[in-house]
Amino acid sequence: MVLDLSVIGIIFIPSLISSILDLIKKPDDLLLGSILLPWHTPPQRVFVQVVFTLACLPYEAFFSMDAILRTTWRMLVTQKQLLEWSPSGDPDRNNRNSRMGSLAGVCRTMWFAPFLAITAIVHAAVANPAVLVAAAPILILWFASPLIAWWISRPLTRHRARLLPDQIIFLRKLSRKTWAFFETFVGPEDHWLPPDNYQEYRVASVAHRTSPTNMGLALLANLSAYDFGYIPAGRFIERTENALRTMESMERHRGHFYNWYDTQSLKPLLPTYISTVDSGNLAATC
Repeated sequence: MVLDLSVIGIIFIPSLISSILDLIKKPDDLLLGSILLPWHTPPQRVFVQVVFTLACLPYEAFFSMDAILRTTWRMLVTQKQLLEWSPSGDPDRNNRNSRMGSLAGVCRTMWFAPFLAITAIVHAAVANPAVLVAAAPILILWFASPLIAWWISRPLTRHRARLLPDQIIFLRKLSRKTWAFFETFVGPEDHWLPPDNYQEYRVASVAHRTSPTNMGLALLANLSAYDFGYIPAGRFIERTENALRTMESMERHRGHFYNWYDTQSLKPLLPTYISTVDSGNLAATC
């Protein structure tokens, strides 16, 4: 028994195309090694997901066929247990999850995949031994699928981050470029409030409007800039004090900021409304 190459193509080709597109669209300031080396980056993650899908293919087929046959039998023959289902509060659900947490429990659940692999090996050895050479990688993957499923289901362990010198430089450049936006555009012209965005394409322009989310982010940026050493303590206090003084003078509804303001006139923009999302963002940053 050999897996048809068209099935492998259906599983692998879309993921391969997606990975190639990720490499083509790589930003200029992103290191190629940061995409190709770690296993959890998009190309490697997609490949691992595809291999895992292939490994679980027999179990998924068995599971789906069992559901189809069970449903057909109950609907056409017994007419019983038609509403059988497993609610989230089912006490047996926790027992099933605990069994799946052990290797033995996973093997009992996914027994069909190793059984199919052994059956295919015996059949190929008798009928056409030469086929085993080509089918061996897939059959080994199927045989080991319970072990693979158990291994990836273990609780995640935290590893101490160890950044390479190039990665540290990249992050420092990124943080400095981010602060440059606030340093350049948050000033007296906009009453020390952050404009919503800066348009570079075609005609350079600044969107002189802001929201509670933007205001909270600007206050957090001031603190981050001080922590990183971009501005001294006096400058940090000055910028924060100016922003809070402006925010205190702005028109509000029952203490709540409106969702959009003109940063130059400080008037709420029409239509006026309160956004719980933006207000929550401001509260979280403060």
